[in-house]
Amino acid sequence: RARARLAAGDVPAALAAARQYLEVTPGSVELAAGMVPELDRAGKKAEADELFGRVWAAHRKVLADYPASPFARNSLAAAGGACRRELDASLKYATEAVAADPKSAGFRETLAEARFRRGDRAEAVAVMEGLTADYPRSRAYRRQLARYRTADPAAPLPDAEDD
Repeated sequence: RARARLAAGDVPAALAAARQYLEVTPGSVELAAGMVPELDRAGKKAEADELFGRVWAAHRKVLADYPASPFARNSLAAAGGACRRELDASLKYATEAVAADPKSAGFRETLAEARFRRGDRAEAVAVMEGLTADYPRSRAYRRQLARYRTADPAAPLPDAEDD
């Protein structure tokens, strides 16, 4: 509902719904990824910062409680990359998550996105080439590889498609 209200231009109602949702699901990377860039585009930086800050803080708390958790690191990296914030920290967390579980396709995908968002195109392409080699039937990885080769790192995330 929050994202639909934001798309309809009702920022106050969107923020109210997002805040309500974050009370129940404080670390929702999906909510942040869907709203923070849109709020930025609408010139609502303070509101975007608030939503991102709540999600970032939730995952920082998980990492403080479970300092060895690669999942917490990956979640922080995913939030930072999707929201184009804390990009240096996001790269650090993504790198640490992959170091903890080098075979995790999800962690490697997050690492590629973090590198891409920082403008490290060649490194992002290299990670995604490895994923497409390991998962040659994945259309999602092929689409991401093409995106990393040609797209602007500041461009919005493409809509997810089912594979």
